[in-house]
Amino acid sequence: MNRGESGFTLLEILVAVAIAAVGIAAMTRAMGSNIDVVQQIENRLLGSWVAANRLAELRMAPGWPVAGDQQRQVTLGGRQWYYNERISTTRDPDIRRVDLEVYTDPELTSNTATLFGYLARRAQPLEPVEENQSEVDDTEQPESPDDTAVQDASDDEPSQDDSDNPEPSDS
Repeated sequence: MNRGESGFTLLEILVAVAIAAVGIAAMTRAMGSNIDVVQQIENRLLGSWVAANRLAELRMAPGWPVAGDQQRQVTLGGRQWYYNERISTTRDPDIRRVDLEVYTDPELTSNTATLFGYLARRAQPLEPVEENQSEVDDTEQPESPDDTAVQDASDDEPSQDDSDNPEPSDS
């Protein structure tokens, strides 16, 4: 090569390639780290949905749950989820505490979500009262609801000679 020619030397090109390789390796590592974080976020989100769905199922169930521990599995998002369900009594006999721990593996080692909530026993519905059992005196009721509304409205109207609201004079 002549000294008068312009261009890059082999050493300059090798240094540029080495710098580019280090930059690409750093970006690849960062993207891999981001993918792991996204996977963890997805696991936590779906795991919390598994727990929330189970708590909703227990709240909608017709029976009263028995206190104790159970391990179950469910499919959500095309994946298998495993959860530990602990139902315990409280001071109030009509309230149960539910603790749910959701895992991604059947050995229950990788906890992705935890949720607790309370279940209240449903009140028994009241027995309907038949019309012939009603003991209401019909003589005390007004003839129509409109009469009552008119009578109540007239009781609330202020009188014309009310001293609290004096009318302005034109003097």
